[in-house]
Amino acid sequence: MVGAGGQPMPTRRHLIASALALVGARATPAAALGLDATTLGLVPGSEADQGPALAAALEEATTRGLALHLPAGQFRLSPVALPDGAVITGVGGRTELIAAGDAPEILTAEDCHSVHLSGLTFLGAGGKSDAPAGLVSLETCASASLCDCTFRAAPAQGVSLWRSAANITGCRFSGCFGAAIGAREALGGDFSGNAISDCANLGIYVEETGATAESGPDRGPVGLTIRGNRISRIASAMGGDGQNGNGINLYNTEGAVVNGNVVADCAFSAIRLNATRNIVVTANTGLRSGEVALFCEFGFSGSVLSDNVIDGAAAGIALTNLDDGGRLATCTGNVVRAITPTSATNPDTRLYGIFAEADVALSANVIDSVPGPGLLLGWGPYGRNLSAIGNVVTDCDIAIAVSVVEGVGTVLVRDNVISGARRALAGMEWEEVRLPDLAAAVRAGEVESVPGLVLDGNVIAAPG
Repeated sequence: MVGAGGQPMPTRRHLIASALALVGARATPAAALGLDATTLGLVPGSEADQGPALAAALEEATTRGLALHLPAGQFRLSPVALPDGAVITGVGGRTELIAAGDAPEILTAEDCHSVHLSGLTFLGAGGKSDAPAGLVSLETCASASLCDCTFRAAPAQGVSLWRSAANITGCRFSGCFGAAIGAREALGGDFSGNAISDCANLGIYVEETGATAESGPDRGPVGLTIRGNRISRIASAMGGDGQNGNGINLYNTEGAVVNGNVVADCAFSAIRLNATRNIVVTANTGLRSGEVALFCEFGFSGSVLSDNVIDGAAAGIALTNLDDGGRLATCTGNVVRAITPTSATNPDTRLYGIFAEADVALSANVIDSVPGPGLLLGWGPYGRNLSAIGNVVTDCDIAIAVSVVEGVGTVLVRDNVISGARRALAGMEWEEVRLPDLAAAVRAGEVESVPGLVLDGNVIAAPG
């Protein structure tokens, strides 16, 4: 039968066949998702330890080149070693893997080419352990993927990586004693779109990657990206002076990009870089940090800090520790506001908007409401090659403070707009104001201790 336009009209047989095909497409059976774990001995809701049954089911699935599908329900597990190529899928938010004992691990993998986990909820036993182990622990895995998983009550870390490359996306972490995500000697990957909250010590922690790693300078940067994560309420239960209590903490790491994260209510820093090299930190938001919100410290080199928003902290942005080799950065287009009068976390914290010591260009930053210096350039004799051009500094105790201790090198302060400051430009000896009107002192030739100091074109706006 031919319809309009010469096209054949559907027959009754065609309609029935189409309907059956549609029913088949909608009724996606467990088999279409891979092997059904319940056909291989796993029983949802059983009180027994099903670790051995899961291990056997995974061997069967990977041997056949199939995923293993776990249905909704609870599965109590002693630690299970994943075979290479393991793929486990669950029902998002409804498939729960529960630690059968007090071990910090539920799933582990070692020397694997690939591991893929999705739609699983991992429930640890709680407790406190500083072991570098996670509810999921991966060692020397070339390609791992964790998507749409939940990690709760980890006695150590949520996910622990060592010499592995992993994409961890769209996952949820809460109640981890250590880091939600901990990576040592990472080989690349992407941590993005995760929600991390209420962890006792760290949100995301990365240690020893790239040319800075112990495994040698030939490794080079590894291209790790940390993007679009939401991190909140990170405490510092194990104490210390900054190694804990951070939303994102990179130590001895090279070549990472930290972009678009929202980090709130951390005991110390929203983002902390310690002895890092060539790290890009851009378009992040740090809210209510207990110490320095965005901290580059000790032997850092090559930091790019741009377009970040800091709202509420004991100090805003620090580029410090020239005495330990900390140098070389750009700090541009950041907004820093609402610096608090004290730090409950670290009472020794100096209050400032942005602080820099060596080989740093600072431009187009906007700093508002600081009960100390808005811009602090140098500390004691530690200051050289500092350029502060085109910044806007409002409502600060001192708008721009420059160290005038002998030994400070070149400092250029030009074309900045200052408004509402008790002192516009001041010369400092450590924490003490030595020259309350630095501009007048420079004009009078009274700053012989810093022959490389240049002040030019700065505008002090009338209040209001």
